[in-house]
Amino acid sequence: EGAVTTQVTISRARLNQQHNNSDAVMVRVLAFKDLDDARLHLQARRSGEREPLPHGRACAQSTAPGRATAEGLAWDASLEFLGLGSGAMAAQSRLRDLLPECFREANANRKIHDALWPELLPPPFLSVEECRALAHEWAAHFAPWLKEGAPLPPKWLVSEAYRIGEEVQCYSVSEKKWLPATVLDVDLVSLLYQGPTGPVTKQLPAGHKDLRSEAKSHQDPPTFRVGDQVQCFSATQDRWLPARIAEVDLVVVSYAGQDGQRTKQLPATHAHIRRPAKSPRPQNPQKSPSHI
Repeated sequence: EGAVTTQVTISRARLNQQHNNSDAVMVRVLAFKDLDDARLHLQARRSGEREPLPHGRACAQSTAPGRATAEGLAWDASLEFLGLGSGAMAAQSRLRDLLPECFREANANRKIHDALWPELLPPPFLSVEECRALAHEWAAHFAPWLKEGAPLPPKWLVSEAYRIGEEVQCYSVSEKKWLPATVLDVDLVSLLYQGPTGPVTKQLPAGHKDLRSEAKSHQDPPTFRVGDQVQCFSATQDRWLPARIAEVDLVVVSYAGQDGQRTKQLPATHAHIRRPAKSPRPQNPQKSPSHI
């Protein structure tokens, strides 16, 4: 009725084959909600056929890479699978309430719990070719900004964005201490493109006129991700050139170092930039009782 933990123990498993030291071989254990799904999967594996899509839930866990021995590879591991029992329906309802956009509505002729697994999330053992489209569709509902031009919801941001002119703190590696600094620029992207004499690195604001996305975007300024293919206008060559985004959300700060005023460029989430700690609000001292 309640939650149940199923433990799978792999003890003294051996693979008597020689492998390169760089090989990482793991044992994957699949767990199926329905026994028929497990049987069909095993039959397909033994016959060399493609595994059918399960109707019930399925999950997978992998061991650590096998350790090298004189005879080959060996595994000793213990994996745990948790079943919620009678609480599973309530847990799924809570998940659907929190992430309604991630689940399709049930067909009028069948309940959502009887649907094939990919309608909720692709099973973990499909081949890359099979599961890519299914996983992308589900992830696009879960994280809409994965779609081209979709903005990141402000409530999902880790913290408030830095502002130009804001007083912050920057860690100096050479001086090994935090120094007061001022934000000079924000929301920069670093991109790479081929110049006349070799690769060129350039930093531009995300909304700069000399930077544009190759894909159509309805967002202004567009949202860039590391690895995006873009176009950058080269003033020296007087033409647009293909480029690639190397870094995003860069912040430029200025601070006084030992050898004078310095500037530094680093990602907004970097550990070497932070806001000053807020001073605790002073408490009103308690007044001593007056004596008559």
